[in-house]
Amino acid sequence: MAVAYRPAYASYSVYFEQDVGRLVGLLCEADLVVGFGVRSFDYRVLERYAGPSVHGLPTLDILEDVARRLGRRAGLHHLATATLGRGKSADGWQAVRWWRAGQVGRVVEYCRMDVELTWELYRFGCENGYVRYWDRDGRLSQVAVDWPGLLEGRRRGVGPHGLSERRR
Repeated sequence: MAVAYRPAYASYSVYFEQDVGRLVGLLCEADLVVGFGVRSFDYRVLERYAGPSVHGLPTLDILEDVARRLGRRAGLHHLATATLGRGKSADGWQAVRWWRAGQVGRVVEYCRMDVELTWELYRFGCENGYVRYWDRDGRLSQVAVDWPGLLEGRRRGVGPHGLSERRR
């Protein structure tokens, strides 16, 4: 399952396996897909349904971009806590346990919260030109970002574990 946020409509959508065609269609129409770890996780899942073409979507992967700038990876919880003052509601392994236990509603809410954090982190970075993290000495630091989207006045969005916005 996947959750997508469409900022122009301020709405979240949930997609299950039977809905993957609609999700891929939405992503293919997007000006920009923004996600966290979307290239290394979400696209690898989606390529089983849509083929390798999903890797060619116009994408901003926040995890990859920040890692390139810092020279090391920083997780969503880490960046969101440092930047936004709040982090993830659980971790991916917990979501897997909920899924296996049939607690689909908890998984949907967990994914929705991750999407919300991804959107807020993206928006913060666009508006401020940086996001925050804790360096190896435990000091709150910031890393400059130059993410496309909000500041250009275009409608943008994030993908499967993030947001997606249809072109107008």
